[in-house]
Amino acid sequence: MEKEEKIEDVKGYHRTCWGMTSEEIIEIFPSTIRKLEKRENYKDSYAAYAIPEVSIGGFDATVEFQMSSVTDRLQQVLVRFAEPALFETGFQALMQMLADKYGTPAIQNGSETDATAIWRFPTTTIELKYLNLPSVWKFLTIRYFASVDDGSDLI
Repeated sequence: MEKEEKIEDVKGYHRTCWGMTSEEIIEIFPSTIRKLEKRENYKDSYAAYAIPEVSIGGFDATVEFQMSSVTDRLQQVLVRFAEPALFETGFQALMQMLADKYGTPAIQNGSETDATAIWRFPTTTIELKYLNLPSVWKFLTIRYFASVDDGSDLI
């Protein structure tokens, strides 16, 4: 199939590569990247920089660059979408957009409250995720992160 042959590998998000420093990321996005007022800390990473107000697939989003707490190098890019009311339709539209670019997802499953599509490449794994826990939590994200290179299948 033609879609499957479009891209053999994805090196990171946009023009970033895993292991870049904050300074290298800033050089790639000098006019759009912003330093966060407060650093966001996660389990083994943190985000100090993001690109706010990005349109991806016609949906407003924020692109967050998450750095390893150990190495201070790029570990993951998280794209968070802003409009909860559009999440259900947004998932399908974004999945189609990603499938057009990257081919059929390696994994695709879901329900009305939880859906996931995953594309795997030698360097990068891309995960589109929708979760709706009514009255509790609702989100739609695209996560880019380094693929496991030890031959295991952890996702």
